[in-house]
Amino acid sequence: MILKSNSLSARLQKEITRQADKLLAPKKLQKTFTYYNYHVDNKEEMSALSYLVERSQQEGNDFIFLPSIRQRCYDLNESCHSFAFDIIFSKVQQQLSGMPMMKVWGAEKEVSDVSSEDIPSFISPSSYITQIGDYLLNLPQQLEPFATQNNPSLELALKEGKLPYTDILENETLSHVTDTTVYWLDAVARGTILTYVENVMKIPNLSDYAARQLIEDIEYLFNILEALEISPGQKLKQIVLLLKATSMEFEQIAVDHQVLEDITIGIAKIRNINL
Repeated sequence: MILKSNSLSARLQKEITRQADKLLAPKKLQKTFTYYNYHVDNKEEMSALSYLVERSQQEGNDFIFLPSIRQRCYDLNESCHSFAFDIIFSKVQQQLSGMPMMKVWGAEKEVSDVSSEDIPSFISPSSYITQIGDYLLNLPQQLEPFATQNNPSLELALKEGKLPYTDILENETLSHVTDTTVYWLDAVARGTILTYVENVMKIPNLSDYAARQLIEDIEYLFNILEALEISPGQKLKQIVLLLKATSMEFEQIAVDHQVLEDITIGIAKIRNINL
């Protein structure tokens, strides 16, 4: 629809430009046996027409005829992008929605601090994060067919569409991406990171031993994001930093590494550390 609306605008511009000389000719030249401009006596309509032609000629291909129709086409495209993204992202949301209430976060072990060398090194990533990781790794293959189709309408719709999480992430502006697969994958990955951070902060209580499990889960996601060449962002890195800190050094590490205040307060709360 965007392609057709642009094509219609171009045809209208071409036709009005072609008729401009005749429509705006001096009044004495407009009264002939073959042609008569019935708008010539209406100064308001002639003024509007003159302004339209002048703008069309000045702006060239940048001038948009019927802007309301064009905007409706773009709005519909935005809605389609949002709907498609929600379907793709639902898998991630489904895995993360129940994550804060997992029983593992309250699990206890006779370990004085999360950074103790006595903690076993064979802790495996949780099922929820491995499923998310597998999904993200397989996503490029699922998106590839849409990026390789020889379809100008689809290509334009994908180019003009806007996805959630692509404006800004932790003060990192997303530059223009021409590769559709990269653009969609980046949006899903960024959405995963932000949603993960939000759900970590919803954990009601995190034992020292369970903190090691959460570190394992987050670092597993780091490996997935690295494979996809996507930065995990500042907040997730800071969460891991504070999860690894002992209760005694927690506050000092937060200050030394300039950890964001909301992250410091949130992690201190779920680890039951008094600041």
